[in-house]
Amino acid sequence: MKTILFVDDDLFVTTLYRTKLAGEGYRVETANGGEQALSMLETLRPDTIILDLNMPGLSGVDVLKKIRAISELKDVPVIIFSNGHMQKLLDEVCPLGVQKFFTKSQCPPNRLLSEIKNTMESLELSAAGIPLPTALEAAANSIQPGSGPEVPPIGAHPEVQRKALARLYRKVQTDMQEALAGETGSRRELLGRAVKGLFEDLYEHPEHISATSVETLTRGIGNLNKAETAPFRPVLDSEAALKGMLQAFEE
Repeated sequence: MKTILFVDDDLFVTTLYRTKLAGEGYRVETANGGEQALSMLETLRPDTIILDLNMPGLSGVDVLKKIRAISELKDVPVIIFSNGHMQKLLDEVCPLGVQKFFTKSQCPPNRLLSEIKNTMESLELSAAGIPLPTALEAAANSIQPGSGPEVPPIGAHPEVQRKALARLYRKVQTDMQEALAGETGSRRELLGRAVKGLFEDLYEHPEHISATSVETLTRGIGNLNKAETAPFRPVLDSEAALKGMLQAFEE
């Protein structure tokens, strides 16, 4: 049985989700503060942690820092479930590795339960040695088509940029898959591979997102269906190579 640790100083929240998650077949442990959570983690090894950031005493940020310092817990999935107006806190926890961010006022129980289930299923597949989709593909598959902005805003919070990238990726996913399924070494297959590589780089490293990289990405997407299927020699393994190829399209 998979174990979840739910950390929140609101007793109503922890009681509500303990009941709901137990009904889904999970073992649920709750902590109503950061100090209690760390005390429990001296012996408890949960499969997933749900963490509130805004707590009196030891904040969720401090808890997460200490969790990542424990070798047995450094890779455990952590889902942030907290109040709004926490930009500074989000900036602090982003480098520490989190699965998802949810704002309490905008996240009905069923949505959080769905994300927890997805996380648990991913853990089971990983333990069975079954390859998982990339983080970008997983994010894209969880987004409703046509929702939100489709170009990553320059200078926005990394998670906002990632969501925009995932929406854009979902929109062009079919064209990309068709390009990648083409003849190996063809102009279209190489372009598809280069565009996908740039998507993944920007998703993993949103600090690389700039006006230039966004322009390169959108130009690459626009040319996916124009590319020839005949064999093409150059290997596009960088953004610079992709730019050179796009220039050839537009001359």
